[in-house]
Amino acid sequence: MTPNLLHIRVHSFTGATLACRIMGCIPFVLHSPENCGETHGAKWFAALLAKLRNDWPTCQISGAIDCRSHTGQALSALESGIEHVIIGDINRAARANLQDIAGQKGCHIWVQTVFDPSDPCANDALVFSAMPFHDMDDHFLPDPELEKRLRAALAQL
Repeated sequence: MTPNLLHIRVHSFTGATLACRIMGCIPFVLHSPENCGETHGAKWFAALLAKLRNDWPTCQISGAIDCRSHTGQALSALESGIEHVIIGDINRAARANLQDIAGQKGCHIWVQTVFDPSDPCANDALVFSAMPFHDMDDHFLPDPELEKRLRAALAQL
């Protein structure tokens, strides 16, 4: 996991480009909208990341897509090379299979759910919840406000 980097959730290409402009060459993790696997699809997010990396070659972006319980979209995200795939409540066998595939591809599975303390993913969930996280809210805030809030989040690091 990458707990020391700023994690930024975007909802649009506009928010994503603003994040790239503000972050410059500071590494960060760009998160998809919540449940993106179902609403937009892994290919949409992979295309967004590819466009950003092409338009902002000095940006150090890692992608994180929220696939929740959509194992097919999680698999598609891994096949697309998205570095981090967030899943929710899926059975242990499916989770283990996704984690195995992710390891083969150099990607990571982040599990976001409530765990029994004896579950090996319980520690990962605690780290995930402690990451510095900023939601751009770019689906309803104007650009000047987005920039002001992102700069304030950066100042707190």
